[in-house]
Amino acid sequence: MQSFWIKVRDDIYFVSPINLQGIKVFNVNIRNEEISFVSSKKDIHCLTKTQLDAGLLKEFARKIASYIVT
Repeated sequence: MQSFWIKVRDDIYFVSPINLQGIKVFNVNIRNEEISFVSSKKDIHCLTKTQLDAGLLKEFARKIASYIVT
């Protein structure tokens, strides 16, 4: 899978996907924090413990999920 850009709350972020033993991990730098999301069969979840707003992380998960589905 190739890297891609997503727009969340009027900002554009670079998403770098990697495949770790069949598990898709998506790394994003959000406000100078490297945040990792993992793809399960049903959803995208945040792996990184962070102080970022949970709503913001859910938006990222939705955007990443919509990108990989299309």
